Amino acid sequence: MTEKIFKTIDEQTDILRKKGLIINDEKKTREILLRENYFFISGYRHLFMNKEDKDKFLPGTTFEELYATFLFDRAIRNTFFKNILIVENNIKSITSYQLSKKYGFREKDYLNPNNFSQDSLQSRQVYDVLNKVKRQIRVNGRKHTATFHYIEHYGYIPFWILLSLFGGFTHGVPSATQSIQSLLVALFSAVIATLLFFQATNMVRNHPKQLSMVEGTIAGEVIFTLIGGILFLHDSIPTGIQFIGIGLILIGMILNCRVASEEGIE
Repeated sequence: MTEKIFKTIDEQTDILRKKGLIINDEKKTREILLRENYFFISGYRHLFMNKEDKDKFLPGTTFEELYATFLFDRAIRNTFFKNILIVENNIKSITSYQLSKKYGFREKDYLNPNNFSQDSLQSRQVYDVLNKVKRQIRVNGRKHTATFHYIEHYGYIPFWILLSLFGGFTHGVPSATQSIQSLLVALFSAVIATLLFFQATNMVRNHPKQLSMVEGTIAGEVIFTLIGGILFLHDSIPTGIQFIGIGLILIGMILNCRVASEEGIE
């Protein structure tokens, strides 16, 4: 196995150039590699590699084209994220409007137990949730600017505000431990794991079957995340349809490994 050693920005630029990538603006290329990371950008190289020589770019491929692909993918992800937030806000707005219209706009009206399921199996859960919300309103209602304004001037909290602040009311702001856990998850999954994945794909870039096996291991993330959630975070056990999905993932991984081994991958 070839040992990977530290490469300077100039050396990274030379590697790309030796692979046939055209560098039109070397200064700008070095700035982009420093800012964006070599492995993140080169992760998109497969779209531009020569089929005859897997270690060479297609003739005429420029760094600008490779970087544009990277930016395009980032733009798509950012667009999805931004619009998901918009959709979330729209759903909350429409939901709060329709419920306020039907059940009333004061908390004593829309939190009336008669508005909820009267099923004996669910009634206890309903009352627990309502009591928790009412308790949080009493305790924290005057601690937030929005709720304090409505309580002080109008004597009630509109449903749309309660819906927006329900998470904070019920569970409070994240603790220091939760914040550290989130930071560690972001570090290990979004940074270290991504770098390791790009490193692994780079190591087998000339072996399509091995490359497919490396990329197939991503599916295993679902399994390990599920097991970790159940063991350490007390997540609920998957339902029948969820088990079917997990089974399909496992079957796909097994078949992929079997096909690869039969084709003589070392």
